[in-house]
Amino acid sequence: MPRIVRAGVDLAGVTAHEVLYVGDHPQNDVIPARACGLQTAHLRRGPLGHLWAESEDARAADWRLGGLTERVDVVRAQ
Repeated sequence: MPRIVRAGVDLAGVTAHEVLYVGDHPQNDVIPARACGLQTAHLRRGPLGHLWAESEDARAADWRLGGLTERVDVVRAQ
């Protein structure tokens, strides 16, 4: 797990699987976060979010969000 991710997880005082990583670029956000054991959400917002929305890597995310406010529902469901 990359040091920066480990530092964030440690600071939060939770396990990696309890962290939700939200990002708009599947290869820079979703795939690395999943590799670290984090839960992931692909954000279909802005040019990058829409450009990659139908990619296989974006579909690998645990959730697909149309906006940041939707992450509240994801967290509440946990």
